[in-house]
Amino acid sequence: MSFPARPSRSRPALLTWLGAVCAALLLASGCSFVGDDSASDDSTPAAATSTSTPAAEEPTSDPVSPSVTETPTDEPTTAEPTTEAPSETPTETAAPTEEPTVTPTSTPTTSAPEADDGTGPPPSYDAAVARVDGAGTPQTMGRFETSDGTYCLLQSGFVRGACELLQGGARAPELCGDGPSQRVGRIELTKNRPRPLCNTDTIREPGAPSIEVGQVGKSSKTGIACLWRTDGVTCVDEARGTAFFLGAEAYQVYS
Repeated sequence: MSFPARPSRSRPALLTWLGAVCAALLLASGCSFVGDDSASDDSTPAAATSTSTPAAEEPTSDPVSPSVTETPTDEPTTAEPTTEAPSETPTETAAPTEEPTVTPTSTPTTSAPEADDGTGPPPSYDAAVARVDGAGTPQTMGRFETSDGTYCLLQSGFVRGACELLQGGARAPELCGDGPSQRVGRIELTKNRPRPLCNTDTIREPGAPSIEVGQVGKSSKTGIACLWRTDGVTCVDEARGTAFFLGAEAYQVYS
């Protein structure tokens, strides 16, 4: 027995049908995919935006490094005040400098001249000058002789001035040495310091005027003045700043 033959569908028609079925299925589920795609699409530009932002800020971060370089520049500036500090120290050192100035000023004030009791050698040159000046008005003369034999030259052609004892004199072995005389019997005024001598000769000449105890003889030519007292004679040469005392028991020179 034979069956009637079924009409065969063509391959293109089958594919068309399958495509329609798939399209319907995809259409049903495609809505959710579309929403997901849009969300993913939205996030993509957002990420791009955030990516572009740091890219734009990167050049801005480059200038920051120069600002770090400026920091050492400030450090030398702070070192300048440190240099000014030592300049104040010398100012404080000036205070000790004033103290030595006060010390010498007080020293002359406390050092009073030695008092002259009027006997024996004067304690200083100034005391010798004061002793002679305080004896009253001098007598003008070139030489004189006293009652005890003391002879003084106030001006002469061979010596500026001198006084000589008649006898005796102060012992001075350190000055006289091994000489024939061990006593200072004469003192001469020279250009510099008065010179004591352990003499055995004499400078005296007869006819000299005499003076009394407490009187002063002074030369108008040399300015040498001598005061005679019983303990000795005090002579001053103010032009040379020298003086001497000569007695039987002591002698002293000043210059």
